[in-house]
Amino acid sequence: MRAPDDDGDEPENRRELRRAQAPHDSQILIELPSGEERLEPLLDLSPTGVAVLLRATRSALQPGTVLRRLRFFTDGECTLQTRATIRDVQPVTLADGRPGLKLGLQLEGEAAAIRTELPTQEYTQPAVVMDALQNLVAAAAVVKLDSAPTAATAIFARADGKGRLLVLKIDGNGTLSLKRGQDVDLVTELYGTRMSVVAKYRERRGDELRFTWPSVVRVFKYRAGGRLRKLPKNLEISFESPFVRGLIRRPIIDLSPRGAAFVSEPEDGLLVGMLLRTAEIELDRGTLKGQAIVRNVRRHGGGFITGIELADVSDNGLRMLGEYVDAHFHPEVRSARPEDLRHLWSLYDEMDLFLRPHAALSPVAAGIDATRQALLGRGRSIHVQMVATTGERLLASAELVRLYGSTWSLVHAGARRDAGLSSDTVVVPLIQSAWRRTDFAHLHTILDPNKSRDGLARLLSLEPTPSTLALKKAVLMSATTVAPPTKDGAADIQEAAVSDLEWVAARLAERLSPLAVSAYCLKAGELRLEETGRFFHAVGLWRRRRVRLAMSVGGPMGFALVEQSSPGVSLAGTADLVRLFPMRATGPARQAALLSLAHDALRLQKDADIRTCMFLVSDEEAEILAGAGYNVVGERLEILATREGAQRVVNCLNLLS
Repeated sequence: MRAPDDDGDEPENRRELRRAQAPHDSQILIELPSGEERLEPLLDLSPTGVAVLLRATRSALQPGTVLRRLRFFTDGECTLQTRATIRDVQPVTLADGRPGLKLGLQLEGEAAAIRTELPTQEYTQPAVVMDALQNLVAAAAVVKLDSAPTAATAIFARADGKGRLLVLKIDGNGTLSLKRGQDVDLVTELYGTRMSVVAKYRERRGDELRFTWPSVVRVFKYRAGGRLRKLPKNLEISFESPFVRGLIRRPIIDLSPRGAAFVSEPEDGLLVGMLLRTAEIELDRGTLKGQAIVRNVRRHGGGFITGIELADVSDNGLRMLGEYVDAHFHPEVRSARPEDLRHLWSLYDEMDLFLRPHAALSPVAAGIDATRQALLGRGRSIHVQMVATTGERLLASAELVRLYGSTWSLVHAGARRDAGLSSDTVVVPLIQSAWRRTDFAHLHTILDPNKSRDGLARLLSLEPTPSTLALKKAVLMSATTVAPPTKDGAADIQEAAVSDLEWVAARLAERLSPLAVSAYCLKAGELRLEETGRFFHAVGLWRRRRVRLAMSVGGPMGFALVEQSSPGVSLAGTADLVRLFPMRATGPARQAALLSLAHDALRLQKDADIRTCMFLVSDEEAEILAGAGYNVVGERLEILATREGAQRVVNCLNLLS
């Protein structure tokens, strides 16, 4: 059989691609269009297809016929099941003189695995385009100017937004065939994330190539941490192929936290969808062992590049691989350790994270210190933290805390004023490390857009999508002591009973998006965060959510969700938020419900040793609370994202870093 060339044309020479002879004991169980199944010998194979001997004459088998099921057997064990399309039919004579057919088969998904481009996310905001291009220039990002093996490469040399000019500098030798006015797709990488800009070619001046200013930046959808292509020359993968006896060793050319790509040969007998039951990668921190699934095979020069996805790898192995990749992407960033805590206190103080001055003098300081030690030492199931360092000095920090089921909240992100870097430096690898976890479903963060000194607040440039990314502006308020509402303006507050939770969950579903209901655990059986509380309890901490009802003789006037955690889980108080939900749209009843629920929450937090009560409310609710003596901390931006939305957040931060 034959496969299309990279430019889409069929090769005239059908044997242009080398094929490997299959072992004599290799067989394929073929389901014919009639429904009959036949076990037939596998003659040869290449990464783009196989040839099978059919020991019968079937006039219905013509090129284009789809075979619904093929199962590959080696030593009696099934190693791959797939569909196939007949591309070539040749009559042959069997050893006993009977007629037969040699079928050339293209496996289902093979062409797509080789040809299909990854989906992209587009950014058209001028500020984002400018930042992205300036970052590409700062990183001297490399771009290949053609798909041919001998094509010239160039680096991003200058981005002049005022002059509307993008300049690339030719790097090394190679052929170059660009025409004036031609649209050129400049595909490159930044922090391991593949991206591209389309610009119109203007002219060449010496070793400089000049293009018009691009209007859009496209980022290929995030693949679990990008792909690391600058690797040690001796990095290899060892695997056993079902069609080859013995261990095969091949050089790795790129690596990601979930897979790898390596140079392969037709003799390796690798097919898309095949399970490699033994795969090992020697890293400087140890040997990664597991199984692998062949996801794509593509031509490269005279050979092939095979991409695999790692499977059946231990959590420690995946963590080791992720840290290896992260260490090469962000060499100054590492996971925080318990011994970092003595340096972190001064960093937190400089980042203005404490709700009160001089946290060390607080009567709950001992409890906060114990909480931070537990999070850093034993809290892997609820806490992930990255720090940027230079020698012994910590320059920046960011944390993710598992505040709701499978939702991880970004907290304590910031950098020293003289660090020369932004908190994005640690936020990106932090989200990448969490994104790879099986228990990560949503990303949540609350940002102060007025104080942010880096790209985090500029996430406003992202366009929300109802199902994957939500951005909401709110007001953060605080209080330590406030006079109770007057008797005439007070409502009766009580703890929600089990029978009340269904009603509360129904009201929340009416007011909030399905994304928020899922991320914040707002279904009836989740409202009290009992599952999350078990994770905290396992490391000696606690977390819960109280559901409080405001009642009157006419029925419920509203309810509040009061979150509570061990002191120090969130130094800025965002792990202990109070959210108010009055039932009345306007009038005195609405004000009474708000003030009564707020004062009740203030009492509950004080009883739980939470010294400052934090409220996240709308502008209209903030006005009512401020009139009663509650303090306005400032405007906040609350971001909620699914896994796909978290990909967009990381891609955007990479563009703006």
